[in-house]
Amino acid sequence: TRHIEHGSGEDVVEVVKQLARLHNHRGIARRMLRHYDEAMDDFKTVRDQARPFNNSELLNEMALAYINMADVQRVGYNDLPAARAALDEALRHNSNRFGSLTHAKVLDQLGLVQVAEKYFLGAIQMYKISRNYCEDLLKSEPDNKDTRHRLGQVLLHLGFAYVQIGDGQSLKEASKTQVAALDILVTLGDNNGIVNAVRTLGQISLQRGNPEEAVQHYTRARQILQETGCSCASHPLTR
Repeated sequence: TRHIEHGSGEDVVEVVKQLARLHNHRGIARRMLRHYDEAMDDFKTVRDQARPFNNSELLNEMALAYINMADVQRVGYNDLPAARAALDEALRHNSNRFGSLTHAKVLDQLGLVQVAEKYFLGAIQMYKISRNYCEDLLKSEPDNKDTRHRLGQVLLHLGFAYVQIGDGQSLKEASKTQVAALDILVTLGDNNGIVNAVRTLGQISLQRGNPEEAVQHYTRARQILQETGCSCASHPLTR
């Protein structure tokens, strides 16, 4: 921002918006490469650039940066309290808050933190609320790819949490959510998500005592990996 501070107010805000988006996107790419320190630097830059401005789009970029910080704290540093603190900040800076796609992303990430804490029932509740937000948003914008993708990811995560509980009813719910997730992820061409869903279906089959069916699922997941060359991340970042 130091190089653009002599422009008009609107020009400065517009440039800062673009810079914030670029840093968020570069941070996501760096996180995918497991360059966690560099990713955190990008997300902190978004926070610092957006903070002086009372602009709804910049506040939303800041909220997304905090969500991504939480992901790095959880996956890269295994610092769950720091991840929770970042998600609290994301909610505080989300200008649209309740019911927005950003809020759905916060709750999805909070569910991931709770899974890491082995608090599966709490995670399921977070995922269900996030799912409801996404479904409500799709009623007015049924073709919104970001919302559809988030719904697919939430369903994927919800099924995984059900598998961790492992009783008969939970496995039934897990299977249902993975099939629903696959329906979305296949349409969007998310090969990482597809592999994760198929792999979870294999785990469900094993826990139900059906190893032959499990082998079919795992073989399918392996085939997709070989054909696409995707590197399967356990939990994708906010995009």
